[in-house]
Amino acid sequence: ENLLNVLPSSIDDFSQQFRKRIQHAQERITQRLTVTPDSPT
Repeated sequence: ENLLNVLPSSIDDFSQQFRKRIQHAQERITQRLTVTPDSPT
């Protein structure tokens, strides 16, 4: 029973961290897209 009680919470934390990482990655990509056209590379 302990395992079943612990698993959901750990999965929630993992999903939250995963979503945060995705948000950060998307922000970095959007920043690069907005900065790239302005600066010649």
